[in-house]
Amino acid sequence: MLDIGKLWPVLVYGIMLPLNTDVIIPTGLMSGVSQNLLLISVPILATLEIYYSFWFWGWLVDCAGDLRKIQETRRELGREGLLDRWVVDSILSVYHNVIDPQNTTRRRIHKYGIWAVWIAGLNPIPGLPTRGPCAAFLGVFRSKHKFNHLVLANLIHTIFIVWGWSHFLER
Repeated sequence: MLDIGKLWPVLVYGIMLPLNTDVIIPTGLMSGVSQNLLLISVPILATLEIYYSFWFWGWLVDCAGDLRKIQETRRELGREGLLDRWVVDSILSVYHNVIDPQNTTRRRIHKYGIWAVWIAGLNPIPGLPTRGPCAAFLGVFRSKHKFNHLVLANLIHTIFIVWGWSHFLER
């Protein structure tokens, strides 16, 4: 019997996605939130987000089959909703992409190791997802050592992005 109650992390992940710190920073600054408050809160939120992502993708290794069953059952019953299409389909798509041996992020991390993780964590280009895919890869393969480097790089990234957006918007 499929226990839907144990799939609560999928719902939390779905809620967390639009709360990405790369969106929170400019939105907060344009809404009048002080730079100092963002310099304190955003790195904490970003760290929590990346830790949850690492845990979530590791958890998903054991639960991907259950998600597929839910997805197939809801489609057969014609009861597929936004949660199915946006969250479950997206999660399974990312998961299958991560475990694909030809995945670009996976190949770069295998080839360049910690350097690739640092580059992914420090990436300043908005709209170019690198920290999320890197956390997904490291979570699925439970690479805690490299993940610690990603957390530190992400922390540095968020501090510089808050500072950069602050100076950009005050002009």
